[in-house]
Amino acid sequence: MKKSKNEVSILKGVPLIDWYNKFVVPSGNKYRVMTEKGVGVCPFHDDHDPSLKVWGSKNVFHCFGCGFTGDVIITHMRFKKLYHGEKLTKEEAIKQLASIWGIQLIEEDIISDKSIFKEGIEYIQKDIPSVFNDLNIYSYSIFNTKIGKVNDINKRIKMYQDLDIRIVSKIGG
Repeated sequence: MKKSKNEVSILKGVPLIDWYNKFVVPSGNKYRVMTEKGVGVCPFHDDHDPSLKVWGSKNVFHCFGCGFTGDVIITHMRFKKLYHGEKLTKEEAIKQLASIWGIQLIEEDIISDKSIFKEGIEYIQKDIPSVFNDLNIYSYSIFNTKIGKVNDINKRIKMYQDLDIRIVSKIGG
């Protein structure tokens, strides 16, 4: 998925080690300042030996203990939820990080992100009648057709699965 200009600005403008030292280190005694080597104790599991590594070439954290991998935006979102109970959207995380690091965001980029969301909602709303029609067909078939009257449970399950696959593929799942 294409990253917005604001997202790219944050990814380039917020050094992972600086983020770790600003947010993770103050949150507990077991956390030490991450040096330029980019190794630290992971805040996402009960870690006592440094298992979190900064992969500079990919600009992400990776934990060899719990398997977490994420850029500074994803890491910030997860950290805020786990330690502060804040469930941030990506846009909110970008705004927070921009504010803290003094990064200027592009207003048109924010508007275009919202318009993409609006287009998605309109697409879903347009397809809702079709989905309900499929569900009506599904429920009718359960009670009023040969699927509902098949005594062999294995055959009935197979018929339901086939019907589910057709409905899900039409909905786009």
